[in-house]
Amino acid sequence: MKRSFAPVRPHRPVDTERAATQRAHLKLPLLPTTAIGPFPQTDELRAARAGLRAGRIDTAGYEERIRAEIGEVVTMPAWSYVRDDQPLGDTARQVALALRDEVNDLEGCPRVPGADEAAALLRKGLKAIPAERLWVDPDCGLKTRGWPETRASPENLVSAARTVRAELPVS
Repeated sequence: MKRSFAPVRPHRPVDTERAATQRAHLKLPLLPTTAIGPFPQTDELRAARAGLRAGRIDTAGYEERIRAEIGEVVTMPAWSYVRDDQPLGDTARQVALALRDEVNDLEGCPRVPGADEAAALLRKGLKAIPAERLWVDPDCGLKTRGWPETRASPENLVSAARTVRAELPVS
């Protein structure tokens, strides 16, 4: 079951002047690519997960290791998931539960979309979102993958963005 952090906020209107200023200052191309999202898990977490599966540690030991890892990044909720309506600890627990659910979903799905598939999805996205507002980001599933997949995902997305960018009318 997926959990949400906060009610969905309505999209704010596009400030075309601000967007144009940002694009000129940052010199971004259409369909800019980013590396937003976590990268692969630490060796310690991978070892803990393997230990749990092999029966070397129990669920309590695994959860203790996860809590220790979360403790190292506890500032993330304070910066990324600002919630003035509840204690930071509650927000951190919600983030942890959502991450756990996402990891469970993604562990069985190690496929990295190819450049052609990503390009097709970008073309589909462009039917609903103007090219000036569409960003190309890898899914956040990179945290459950090894480095070869982690590298392939953004490489495929950059290739797809270049391909689709070349198909766009010159403005």
